[in-house]
Amino acid sequence: MSRVRDFGKEEAAASGEKFRNGRIGIRQERLLQELRQTSGRARIFIRRGLDTARITANLATAALQLKLAREGIFPRSEQEHATRNLAVSASVLNELAVSMMEDRETLTARLNMMIGFVDRIDSLSADSALYTFPFDSLYTARYIQQMAVVAKELGPVDTALRRSVAALQQWQTKMDLAIFNIRSSREDIEQLRGAQVARMFNREYPYLWQKPGAFTPFGKIAALSVAKEKLNWLYYLRDARGRLLILVLLTLAAWYFLGALKAKWKTGGIPDVRPQNRLVLRYPLLSAVIIVFSIFQFIFLQPPYIFSCGIWLTGAICLAFIFRGYITVFWMWFWVIMIIFFALACITNMILLPSMAERLWMLLLSAAGTAWCIYMLRSGRRKELKEKRILYFIAFVAVMEAGAMLCNILGRYNLAKTLLVSGFSGLIIAILFLWTIRLIDEGLGVIATFYTHPEGKFFYLNFDRIGEKAPRFFYVFLVVGWFILVGHNFY
Repeated sequence: MSRVRDFGKEEAAASGEKFRNGRIGIRQERLLQELRQTSGRARIFIRRGLDTARITANLATAALQLKLAREGIFPRSEQEHATRNLAVSASVLNELAVSMMEDRETLTARLNMMIGFVDRIDSLSADSALYTFPFDSLYTARYIQQMAVVAKELGPVDTALRRSVAALQQWQTKMDLAIFNIRSSREDIEQLRGAQVARMFNREYPYLWQKPGAFTPFGKIAALSVAKEKLNWLYYLRDARGRLLILVLLTLAAWYFLGALKAKWKTGGIPDVRPQNRLVLRYPLLSAVIIVFSIFQFIFLQPPYIFSCGIWLTGAICLAFIFRGYITVFWMWFWVIMIIFFALACITNMILLPSMAERLWMLLLSAAGTAWCIYMLRSGRRKELKEKRILYFIAFVAVMEAGAMLCNILGRYNLAKTLLVSGFSGLIIAILFLWTIRLIDEGLGVIATFYTHPEGKFFYLNFDRIGEKAPRFFYVFLVVGWFILVGHNFY
């Protein structure tokens, strides 16, 4: 029994050792396999590479755009800042910060992935099971050979990973510095914009009859203005491309809808259309542009002035074609000249730095606008107007342009420019909104006429419940919208 017990103890110890060695061997195989897999994934990830040329180009571009945005602002005394220059520069810096943050997030994601590979390799390599060698010399020799193969595969990958991590951390530091400079400049500009509110009525430049101070040459001003406005416009188009697509699709849908009504009218399917409702049928595309652009421009949040100007000018030109042959020649000339005034005011508003030449031009433009509106109000041709409420906005333009003229003479440059642009744009927007309501009412009137017929099923919609007029809340919406759009000219 003693020999049996000793034999049992020896066998138990040998079996336990054999079991432990087997478990260690299994774990070692798993560790080596996972090291190979991690090394392979890391190698593939490294081969994809980082477009360092693009990052370098983006950093260089950001530096140039930051310099452009700051130009004409720093260094400069607080009284010499132009409101429009501050607004455009702030918008450019906002977009530039967003663009740089996108690049930084891409870089950070790649850096985190590489750090994850390094951490996983280090974690697997530090496992003590890898360095436990069994008593079986044959197995130990084979295992050492496996380790040598894995080490040869892993060594270059590990070195490349650590070099990439160090390089990415350097790029990340450069990006953080660029983002800090952009945000710091943006905060400085916002402080300047806020400070201008308190000095809105203060004199910024000499009276117009006094000797002017030192101004930047107009050629340099024009070049700077074009560069900043173009950059601001391109950034916004990039960010708003989805909403632009929606605007185009809505316009095409409205055009198709009105075109279907026009086709039905031409074939006699809508015989009772009243003459005052036929404009929307004669010009379905122009009507669709005016209606959709006027209503859905509010999906564009904080658009740059150059973008809004394009929407309003497009609608105004479309409305001019609708007016042709419908209103009298006298009032047609009024609208055409107001479009010209508005276009000139838009161009003036895009000049970002003050000059004596611009002040004289602003005086001439505001004086011409005031005289033209007073002439129209005193012409005695009010009965020819299709929309009597336009007279209120003509008076609004006369008051605003007279105020702009006075402020300009008295050296209140920024306030003069704001009043100048607000007057002309306020009239254009108001008339576009009035005719948007009129065209919608015309369209609903035609639909109601069509729906009274037994076969009047149009797009499977119950237009009988809509009525022949735009709902009252729509008027409220456009009135509030008018105040918002005109108010964008004031910080």
